[in-house]
Amino acid sequence: MEIKAVVDRIENGYAILKSEDYEMEICIPADDSDNRYFEGENITLLLNGNVENNG
Repeated sequence: MEIKAVVDRIENGYAILKSEDYEMEICIPADDSDNRYFEGENITLLLNGNVENNG
């Protein structure tokens, strides 16, 4: 799944992302060893997961 979002704000060391496609906020660390995010920055998140049948 691909989510295009913008960094809405930085709070307590986390970048708060908003996406036009999804009505939710996403929190990611604002500054880690690989990335540093800034307010207004456009980013794309790629989410991969395993599908399990627990039924």
